[in-house]
Amino acid sequence: MRKHLVAAVGCLLLAVGCADDKPSVSGGAASNATTVAGTPSESSATLPSTETSPSTAPAAVPADDSSVPPTEPSSAAASAAPESITPVVTCTDGEITYFGYVNSSDAPVTVPAGSNNRLLDSSDLDDPLLPSVFAPGEVNPAFYATIGDADATPSWAIVGPDGVSRSAAVTEATPFCFEIDSDDLDAPDLFRQALSSSAIADPRTPDVDVTASITSAAGVEPVVVEVEIALTGVPATSVCHPAFDPLPVETWFDLPDGTRVVGGRVRQTVTLEPWETNPAGTPIPHGVVQLTASVVDNCSAAGETQRSWPLPTEFDSLGTDITVCLDVPDGELVDYFGLWGTCGEFGFTGGGRIRTS
Repeated sequence: MRKHLVAAVGCLLLAVGCADDKPSVSGGAASNATTVAGTPSESSATLPSTETSPSTAPAAVPADDSSVPPTEPSSAAASAAPESITPVVTCTDGEITYFGYVNSSDAPVTVPAGSNNRLLDSSDLDDPLLPSVFAPGEVNPAFYATIGDADATPSWAIVGPDGVSRSAAVTEATPFCFEIDSDDLDAPDLFRQALSSSAIADPRTPDVDVTASITSAAGVEPVVVEVEIALTGVPATSVCHPAFDPLPVETWFDLPDGTRVVGGRVRQTVTLEPWETNPAGTPIPHGVVQLTASVVDNCSAAGETQRSWPLPTEFDSLGTDITVCLDVPDGELVDYFGLWGTCGEFGFTGGGRIRTS
């Protein structure tokens, strides 16, 4: 049957991706990855300051003694500098905010979520899978956060290996992700520009296939239909930054009753009910299947695993509302994709931009 995926709301599921037809990477996770531990001083973690350096006491100066030659620093010590992690705000659309980062190290750096790596003023219901393993260089955007309320200004603060707390917050100067102008179809899409400039392309093309068949006897009411929905276009291996090792991808379906089905395939038995009438005045048996689909990448560096949502190049619709309409207008089953509400007065599944992992 035809393949098509329609959603009520575009859901952007983020990650750091890099893959070919079968996602893989060359090399592997760097062995000299850095881990940041400990808690910074209260002043260094206070928002919204953008950068706070730890206090340093002056080195002790020995008494003048001409018999002791001055000590010259080694070239290695002089050239070495602590690595820094600098968060940045990519853009916002009033409901969600995209963040990225710059890791000055040439190897992955681990900063566990907590006092040294925290997100403020985001929705408590949403799980953005905050980065804790940082790839070298710039990754922008790296993830998005759902804004907690209309007056919130999301902020991301990180203390890097250099002990400096840096933060990025939404301000009045933060650009909108999507420039909407009905008179200008070529208005810039800042998010897509960011993807093309400093994020790794994700070649996957997720979709869903639906197979449906009537299992009840002909002419017997009510009509019972068996429906199978399969997630396609998502290989078993995660899409990762070249500095990370790809691990198996996670996929699952969430049903309106709270049931979670792990894997890329789900089956539902639907009992159709009379709905609208056909031209002969006979009620049409009708039903609907609604669910959400989720994909999470797992990427490893130096023994640490980073879980992340895919970037929203092709994953916009999976996490919102997948609706399959089922009709038997003249004895034959017809199934098709529909927007929320187009299959009758059925409830929304609660997908949207609220992600649960």
